[in-house]
Amino acid sequence: MGDDNKDREVFTRVSSLSGKNIIAIAAADVHSIALSKDGKVYGAGIDESLGLGSREGHFKIYATFTEITDLRDKGIVAIAAGVSHSLALSSNGKVYATGLNYDGQLGLGDSGEGIFKLHATFTEIIDLRDKNITAISASDSASFALSSNGKVYATGENYYGELGLGDKTDRNVFAEITDLRDKNITAISAGNMHTTALSKDGRVYAAGYNSNGELGLGDKNNRDTFTEITDLRDKNITAISNSFALSSDGKVYAAGDNYYGELGLGDENDRDVWTLVPSLSGKNIGAVVARLHSIALSKDGRIYTTGYNSNGQLGLDDKIDRYKFTLVDSFSK
Repeated sequence: MGDDNKDREVFTRVSSLSGKNIIAIAAADVHSIALSKDGKVYGAGIDESLGLGSREGHFKIYATFTEITDLRDKGIVAIAAGVSHSLALSSNGKVYATGLNYDGQLGLGDSGEGIFKLHATFTEIIDLRDKNITAISASDSASFALSSNGKVYATGENYYGELGLGDKTDRNVFAEITDLRDKNITAISAGNMHTTALSKDGRVYAAGYNSNGELGLGDKNNRDTFTEITDLRDKNITAISNSFALSSDGKVYAAGDNYYGELGLGDENDRDVWTLVPSLSGKNIGAVVARLHSIALSKDGRIYTTGYNSNGQLGLDDKIDRYKFTLVDSFSK
């Protein structure tokens, strides 16, 4: 895409990433980061969260993807993006963070409202150096790290108990979630104000905000400790993403807020139990990402979208919300 700020209603090639061999991308409200096969990281958007060196009050907008050179020699293998911060994981298990830190989401031991404790460049989180971290995840104002031995660590905003630490106190350094210590966790997904964790044997656990049934536990009570979602126990879940769970046979289940049809269930009704998404049945889905709109990728490379579309974010050549997952034709030809 060119150097402009125009909305797009169809998916458009990002020219600034052409030839970069991109293997992962993470996007938040006002910034995006991309990871190439050779470990380089590129950022676009407002540089309060990109680690490109802006000073507080002097944020620069990058309308094309720009390499974050401070990470060039770090061997980065994974990235994550929150609303105002970003994380990067190296091949040797080191974790780096940048951005605003008003809730302690960077895990660097400081935080603060007003001055925001901006970290303008990526900084290593020393407390995680010996933890053998293999995966990272970021919500709007919190961060999570998963170690090779299945331990999970969390920092940041905890107003609804989304860190799963048994209280509602924010953290500014990473703390182990002890309730998950013996669960052999293999993946963690941080939603806006709730969090889900997946174990090696396919069990799913959830904590945090639940007023719209996000946790899928059959009620709307918040949880400050991780609770198993027993309805998913026999579904052979292999991946989780915010309000979605994917099974080994390509089926997709959803729970939670559905105001804009982002669950793809054909209506605007929230769900407080995990419900099969019929508009994805038979599509053999391999991945789903979700915010106010959702994108599903099938194993044969087809893309389906649903939900909020006022800026054309569904890529369907209009600005009409959808309540069922709809095939993006531009990727099926």
